[in-house]
Amino acid sequence: MEVFVLNKKEDKILDRTIIEFKIDNNGKPTPARKEIVDAISASIKSPKDLIVIESTRTTYGKNEIKGTVHVYNDKKVMTKLERSHVLIKNGIIEKTEKTKESGKKEVTKKA
Repeated sequence: MEVFVLNKKEDKILDRTIIEFKIDNNGKPTPARKEIVDAISASIKSPKDLIVIESTRTTYGKNEIKGTVHVYNDKKVMTKLERSHVLIKNGIIEKTEKTKESGKKEVTKKA
C-alpha cells in the first residue's frame, strides 16, 4: 500500500496539519481505518494516536483511496476540536448508551 501526500496545510490557529492523501492499494480490498492510519503514520513520521481520519473516498473501478486526515500536535487539542462521532469512528473514544435519567448520550474517553 503506497501513500501519496497530495496537499499539506499547516493550521496554526487550531494547532494541526491538514493532509490530503491518495493511497494505491494495488488491487487489494479497501483497507480498514486502522490500516490507513498506520500507513499515513509511517509515511509522514507522526504518532498514530494524533492522526484523525476526517474522510475517505473510493472510486468504483479504481484501486485508489483519496481522503483527508488531521494531524495534531497535542491530544488534548484533538479531543477538544474534533467532533465526537469522528473520534468514535477513529477508535479514539468509546461510545456509551443513553442514560435513563437525562436521556443524553455520554461519551467516555479511551485510556
